Amino acid sequence: MPGRRASRSPRAGCSRGRPRPRPARGRPGRSRPAPVEDRSRPSLGRLADDARGLPAITEFFNGLIETRCSGPYAQWGCMISNAHAGTENGDPDVRTIFDRQHQRLRDALHAALLAARAQGQLGPGADPGTAADVLALLAHGVNLRSRAGADAQELSKTVNAALNSIGGQGMT
Repeated sequence: MPGRRASRSPRAGCSRGRPRPRPARGRPGRSRPAPVEDRSRPSLGRLADDARGLPAITEFFNGLIETRCSGPYAQWGCMISNAHAGTENGDPDVRTIFDRQHQRLRDALHAALLAARAQGQLGPGADPGTAADVLALLAHGVNLRSRAGADAQELSKTVNAALNSIGGQGMT
């Protein structure tokens, strides 16, 4: 029909959209967090507040792999990871959202790694800051690879190897 937009496939849904700050209602001049930030806040908050250390990180990655590889959102990837791979990454406003989201992910992983260190779960040479950087990049890699149809078991083996390299028991 003229004037109607073609319907999008479920795969092309909002996860591939450009993350944009939305104005807050009733507060002129202030930005409301972008939807991607709203979506990730609960899981990253749980990770940062979880005192179990490496088991919390393992649970985070298990959930990430399960979400990205099965169910209604399988192979959608992550809005941030998808936009990083697209042309949106040149927009300074979008770049700010990327950086803020990556920092939140890294900070949550760092908090869990500090808990792991306090419990003696890290190897003697493991640095929680550097390990948080590596695991944050690994999370983005899981998002990208799952979008391409990567096998959940293969992704889990990779995450397990990363966790083992910092002194953990890995995923079960």
